[in-house]
Amino acid sequence: MTDEEGQLDNLIADYLQQIDAGADVDVNQFISGYSDEIQSAFRDYLRLEEELYRLNAFGGIDQGTSTVTQGSTSTSGELLSDEDVGGYRLLNAISHGGMGVVYVGQNAQSGMLVAIKLLRRAIRNVQTYRLRLERESRAIAALNHPHVVRPIASGVDEGSTYLAMQLIDGVGFDRVIQYWRQQIGDDSDVATQKAPTTIVKTPVTQSEVASCAAYFEQDRLKKIAERLANIADALHVAHESGIVHRDVKPSNILVDVHGDIWLTDFGLASMGEDEIELTETGDVLGTPAYMSPEQASGQSGDINRATDVYSLGVTLYELCTLRKPYLGTRQKIIHDVLSGRFVRPSRVRPEIPTQLEAIICHAMELNPRDRYATAKEFASDLRQYVDRGRVRARLRNRIQGALRWCERNPLTFTVAIAGCVMAVMVAFSVQLVNSWSLSSLNSQLNSVNEQLLGANRDLDASQSRLKRELYVANIRSAFEAFHDQDLTAIQLLLAPYQGADADVPRSVPQRMLEALIEPPKSLVLTRHTDFATQFVISDDASFLLSVGHDGQVIKANFDGEQLQRFTIGGKLDSIAIDKDSQLFLTGKNIPVGENLVDFYRMDNGEHQQKGSRPWYGIEEVAVSPSGRWFAASERYHSVFVFDKEGKQRAKWTTDTRNESLEFIDDDHLLGICQAGKDDRRLYLYNIDSEDKEEISSEVESFALARDSDGEPSYVVSAGTNDLRVVRWSDKKQTVHVADMPSRIRCVDVSPDDGLIVAGCDDGTVYLWEVDCDQEKPLPQARIVEISDQRITDIELLPGDFRGGKVRLGSNRFAELGIQLITSSEDGTVQLHHLPARNPVDVVGLSDGSRGTTEEPFRDPLRSDLLYLPFANGELVRLDLTTLSIDTVFRHDKTIVHGICADNKIYFADENAIVEINCDGEASPRTFPSPLKAQRCRWMLKLDQQLYVLYSSSLVSIDLGDGGKQTVHNLPYDEAIGMVPTGDKKSPVRIYTHRAVLELDAGGQIETTELSESIKEGSTHVQYSNDQKKRAIAKLSDQIEVFDSENGIKSVLAGHLQGITDVEFVEDEDTLMSVAHDGTLRFWSLETAREYGRLDMFDFGAHHVFYFRDQSLIATVSYRGWVRVWRLAPASEVGEP
Repeated sequence: MTDEEGQLDNLIADYLQQIDAGADVDVNQFISGYSDEIQSAFRDYLRLEEELYRLNAFGGIDQGTSTVTQGSTSTSGELLSDEDVGGYRLLNAISHGGMGVVYVGQNAQSGMLVAIKLLRRAIRNVQTYRLRLERESRAIAALNHPHVVRPIASGVDEGSTYLAMQLIDGVGFDRVIQYWRQQIGDDSDVATQKAPTTIVKTPVTQSEVASCAAYFEQDRLKKIAERLANIADALHVAHESGIVHRDVKPSNILVDVHGDIWLTDFGLASMGEDEIELTETGDVLGTPAYMSPEQASGQSGDINRATDVYSLGVTLYELCTLRKPYLGTRQKIIHDVLSGRFVRPSRVRPEIPTQLEAIICHAMELNPRDRYATAKEFASDLRQYVDRGRVRARLRNRIQGALRWCERNPLTFTVAIAGCVMAVMVAFSVQLVNSWSLSSLNSQLNSVNEQLLGANRDLDASQSRLKRELYVANIRSAFEAFHDQDLTAIQLLLAPYQGADADVPRSVPQRMLEALIEPPKSLVLTRHTDFATQFVISDDASFLLSVGHDGQVIKANFDGEQLQRFTIGGKLDSIAIDKDSQLFLTGKNIPVGENLVDFYRMDNGEHQQKGSRPWYGIEEVAVSPSGRWFAASERYHSVFVFDKEGKQRAKWTTDTRNESLEFIDDDHLLGICQAGKDDRRLYLYNIDSEDKEEISSEVESFALARDSDGEPSYVVSAGTNDLRVVRWSDKKQTVHVADMPSRIRCVDVSPDDGLIVAGCDDGTVYLWEVDCDQEKPLPQARIVEISDQRITDIELLPGDFRGGKVRLGSNRFAELGIQLITSSEDGTVQLHHLPARNPVDVVGLSDGSRGTTEEPFRDPLRSDLLYLPFANGELVRLDLTTLSIDTVFRHDKTIVHGICADNKIYFADENAIVEINCDGEASPRTFPSPLKAQRCRWMLKLDQQLYVLYSSSLVSIDLGDGGKQTVHNLPYDEAIGMVPTGDKKSPVRIYTHRAVLELDAGGQIETTELSESIKEGSTHVQYSNDQKKRAIAKLSDQIEVFDSENGIKSVLAGHLQGITDVEFVEDEDTLMSVAHDGTLRFWSLETAREYGRLDMFDFGAHHVFYFRDQSLIATVSYRGWVRVWRLAPASEVGEP
């Protein structure tokens, strides 16, 4: 093993030890002292761990302590299934934690199934962990109790320490708790909300959690007490053997399918003297929420059997209330544990009896001497409660509580007593001292008043600071909600800071969020008195028909004017128009009984002729392209094809719902069929041969896109909470999005516009802009709240659609708006005009024909322009108002860097500096470069001097003296930028990776600052327009910001990899940054905290620009792509 490999293993082992102890680890800070190679390797390890978690989320290894389905494999360097350890064949992984992985193993000779615990590869050679696993083996071997998982074998096989144990066909009690919480709809516990949502099963019989929880259905509290008494007995046996478990919690108690329970995982157990070898003083081992106060204090010498009594009390608290007694950050939990603060169980669940509450509170006493003396006493009280006997534990009365408070807070109590004594003394002194003069008293009062005024000023400042801290925290939470696609949470978080009465000015990050969730302009086209279920647009787009559960068919135009209303009766879920627009087709949805599928005249709604007479409710109807054939689907039964006279052509049983049907041509039909339990698949049916071809799986609804010739191009299918795009030509899936926060009800796709939309049960619409041919994940969805009830149908309108009173504006962003129609269970069919797409990728820059671009630059005289120099020699100008581009100049060499100053553009190629007019019309002026072997890094024009910065030199060109050039060699190379100082004696400040340099008036380069190490070096520098603030991106992925007015230096940390650009947002204390980690981040300079981030993994931004007058942010990638983000207006209605 190399020295670097050894350092990496030690680093990972230390990280896992802290994670195993429940710590919140700041990765950037944790690895900051290591080399770049080790940091990179460690981040690769974390990415592998993340991939493992994603595998788990799709049914693989369960990250908790519960079991999973067969066949799991590891992607993080652990042993794989079908390998042998100690004579056991590893079948599949059961659990995966910080210290090790537990597998189902099978004895090669006897075939017996066991649970095998192996150390993770990264810590396999760390003595502390090997000794812990060996100690766990000795600990459970020393115990002989029916409710402790029994050891079977242990040893070392090819360097891997293993422990084989009794295999319990069950799950952790924490999974049962999670199941109970889901049953009652309790989602208040943040930890539970973040728990994996995979279906957890037992390792032997593959039973679900419900089977393990079934025993407790009747008299749940008593059965919990009964079973936990057995665990208390097991702990008592361990304590009598000199063993303290130290990690008692629900996940370390297994519940099998019969309701029996076992204590497991003695990995942190102490066994007398060997504790000295494995734990240093001050180590805090265990999970914070279940720690005893003596554990939380880090004093291992105070840990004894009372510690396990306390943790078992916490476990009983959670099992009874379904909530942990301590919640929050690790620091807050430890603080609350040490202070003994928790909500009484009966206040969480009023049904908890007094006796049971007394047992819980007695076990969780702050002082160990006030708890049960032994776990045996604990067990005895639990059984007394179950048998309706008298328990020893008593709830404290108010006097006892007050005395305990004094005991817990001796300093506060002493100060209070001293204050009372002092008050009495003062009162007595007032009676004695009566010789003060009035003038002396007034003088003292004046002094006190001055102090009070100063205190008030400080208080005002503190309140202002607190408001700002709270504001930044809420905006950050809103960004997190945006990533979670939780529109309601975003609106609630932003509401206090909107409107004229908001006491905190709206920041650019807030305006960004407001623009991202801007509601559409909507127009009601039809309104039903019951659910509106579907609509259809006529071929000439002059009107639409809608149906609903009120039995009505309503005809309306796109100005919201109702043209006709036809009463059909029954519940209507589907509507179609024949080829000639003379008839419409609909069918009733009555659960059982004859459901008519009939034709009606378009002009007056009269019944024209019978179509078909199915027995089950009709969910969908469709018309073939020629208009000759029609199709209808029965609810959970059949799909049939018939002609206008009702003569049936084909029929097949699907055994599922079909809320979507579509003819490809007269002989082929798309429909959904049940392929197995909970598996609905989309098939292409050949109507004549009855053959079928599978198109997609896990389908609830679908939509088909056609090209200009009417041929199918793409089909988008939606499952319960995921979405897929399949290319029709080769039936290949190109796009997939999973884990939608709401159930998808209907979808549509418009590949020409690059749009996919999904309507959901919660009334929201999700919209993605995507290239349907690119096989990559969908970008962040745009979320629009349409209704407070289910969306039942959705259709995108073509980009040139201009119907309706919802008119577009005149600027380019208005033209980029999106229009769609939805129906909803609120009874309405609405036309929506969504605001301009946000963000917008500028058209014409993404084809890659121009090559890369390195340093875009702005025009100081035109705030709406951005110049993009490309590798092929093109200099492109982007107008941010119109999003139009034009080529200003075509050069015969690669343009490396440029600036715009005084209506001139100066740019560098590999051989020269070139000057052109901003319009590119005049002949260029060329200054040969004296440093052809170096690459231009920066340019700056001051008066008639043009400064050109190279890697290790600075060249000054006198533009007024025929282009005379002077070369200044830098004492430190790797220059990254320069800025004007405003001081004629030292006009230019230069930044390199390690040093800050200044050019004085005599042409000398002086070093003003120097980093001690290259690790502290810089990659980018940016000044605010007023030159008062400086931001430097560091190699450590941090940003240092210095304010010259107050001398405050702050450090901003959050990026994970390679900061490439920073930009000040003028007129407010906000900074933006982009990095190789694929994020755009916003920072509050006043609080030195992050406002939030936007992910751009599909874009790779290298530069960011803020355009204040246009309320825009532009991000530019190295490939020359430009993505423009629109902000909400700076002033709202009611604001000045």
